Amino acid sequence: MAVTFVAGSHANYTAGSSVSPGKPAGVTSGDLLYAIVYVDGNPTITPTDAWTLIDNVNQSSGPFRHAHYYRVAGGSEPSTYGFSTSGAGIDVHIMAFRGTDSAPLDGTNHAAVTGTNNASTSTLTPSVNGCVVVFGAMNFGGNAVTPPSGFTESSDQDGLEVAYLIQTTATATGALATSGGSGAATASVAIFKPPSSGAITTQAGLGIGVNAPTVTVQTAQAIAASAGLGIGVNAPNITVQTAYSIVCQPGVGIGVGQNILVKTAQAIAAQSGLGIGVNAPVVTLATAQAISAQSGLGIGVLAPVVTLQTAYTLGMVAGFGIGVTHNITLDTGGNIQTQPGVGFGIGQNIALKTAQAVAAQAGLGIGVGGNIGVKTAYTLGMVAGLAIGVGQNITLNTFAAIPFSVTPSASGLVRRPDAAGVVRRPDATATARRPDAGGALKPQPSASGAVRRPDATGAKR
Repeated sequence: MAVTFVAGSHANYTAGSSVSPGKPAGVTSGDLLYAIVYVDGNPTITPTDAWTLIDNVNQSSGPFRHAHYYRVAGGSEPSTYGFSTSGAGIDVHIMAFRGTDSAPLDGTNHAAVTGTNNASTSTLTPSVNGCVVVFGAMNFGGNAVTPPSGFTESSDQDGLEVAYLIQTTATATGALATSGGSGAATASVAIFKPPSSGAITTQAGLGIGVNAPTVTVQTAQAIAASAGLGIGVNAPNITVQTAYSIVCQPGVGIGVGQNILVKTAQAIAAQSGLGIGVNAPVVTLATAQAISAQSGLGIGVLAPVVTLQTAYTLGMVAGFGIGVTHNITLDTGGNIQTQPGVGFGIGQNIALKTAQAVAAQAGLGIGVGGNIGVKTAYTLGMVAGLAIGVGQNITLNTFAAIPFSVTPSASGLVRRPDAAGVVRRPDATATARRPDAGGALKPQPSASGAVRRPDATGAKR
């Protein structure tokens, strides 16, 4: 989960001994709150609520001090936060961030200078990707302070500056310097990190984001789901990203009824009863390893668009439906193996691309009733009962054999396609039949009862 800025709040400088800045708008439980405090002289600073001190910077020539703190918001935050000083003169600014670790501080340092407008911190390098770098500075002359290049300024009031930069990859901060009017200055930097990556293991009956508007699951380890689990069920959008396996058990539903995007560098292994993107508008599965499906599994069933991308095997067994009644694209650098009862894009368009074999078993329908394109650098193997693009257009591109098997008639005669490509087979009485113009099978015996077949022009012989 990426770190994001939520909001900021500010209590203007007062000559008194305390201020109470408001809670930034939109803060929820788990958000990170960062506070930077300026005080005249060198007195003590006391937060009313539970804050963790990051660092404090004393400027003896002012004299003045600035300190910075953080806290993780709980379930019941106050509407204001109190800060007091043992002296007089105080100024406070607060920023809120979302998506940080429960132990968020990743690094800090500071600098103080006299008689100049520039105070420069030492460089820091975050320990992980996706950190937020917070820069705070004070100019004793009350002059406006320009934040470092690339930083977003949250506030610059009475010479107290605070800005932030959310990194994508861990990059050294370099020396971060103030830039303002002449006078003594201080500067500080703090880095906060996102949650640590690890496995997501779920138990039976658990739901993640069920009915939620948007569900995002990101992990550098495995996502293992047990029976009865729902991830993003009925949620408008769901994204599952992992550098490891997604393992599903019977009864698991991912993105059922809505859009779904699954990306993994390892295997997607599905068990019987699993639905991925069932009835969803768009389903995309991308993996560098195998997609292995078991009986009863539906991927994008009734969905308008289904895309499966894998650099390895797509293995399926009986009862499996991929993109049934809608469009589907299969892209694989390995085998596509199908078993009886499997349906690919039945009723609509389908594109199959593979660098290896497409092996189909009896009872399989690929693109039945719709257009289909099959491209392979290897064998397309089919057996009896298989229908590819029946009733519609079909394109086959292959650099190897396209074998098919036939079965004998009741009299032991082997059936083969006629010149029009129609495979005729005898009915229960061994009478040869072929489809008419409407696709219906009609018996076509000769006057003597001998088996007839059409020639190249369709005439009966």
